[in-house]
Amino acid sequence: MHGPVEVEMKVSIINDETNQKAEATVGFKQFEFPSVEEIKRKLATVIPEMEKSGTKGFRLMTKREAFESWCIEKVGQPMALAGGNEWDEI
Repeated sequence: MHGPVEVEMKVSIINDETNQKAEATVGFKQFEFPSVEEIKRKLATVIPEMEKSGTKGFRLMTKREAFESWCIEKVGQPMALAGGNEWDEI
């Protein structure tokens, strides 16, 4: 046990057909900090788990899509993002 913590990860997802944006919340073990490997493993299971439960058509957002969505939510307008669409390695 690492401490009195409950770690959750919010994953930005989008449906290309409907352009619906959403967040999937993923939990980790109670009282433990996740390792990089655990984070990668959980991230890789988000979409397959959604499809298994009947929610289809979503994918993980690209870096640009997630940043734009965050800016609109927090600042009220999109902002320029340097770099491409791909996420950096964890």
